[in-house]
Amino acid sequence: MRIDPNVVVSPIQLDPAKPRASGTTPPAKGGDVVELSAAAKAASPEVAPTNTERLNKIRALLDAGDYAVDLDQLASRIVDDEVARTRKS
Repeated sequence: MRIDPNVVVSPIQLDPAKPRASGTTPPAKGGDVVELSAAAKAASPEVAPTNTERLNKIRALLDAGDYAVDLDQLASRIVDDEVARTRKS
């Protein structure tokens, strides 16, 4: 996928007077809020404690500004993703 810098698309303006679909609530001030239904919560697997520990460690590193990004690995994964996308077409 390529982005053409010459194409200009104006943002979509939502009409506040227009009713929303039933069952939706307006977003909270400061951002959108997503809540899972009881069925979705029951169907979703619990996060493994090892994943939670790993995520907490990464969050702490990010907050401290000590998280190092392996740029070679990042570039490799971007290329792999692009190769996989072009093979699907």
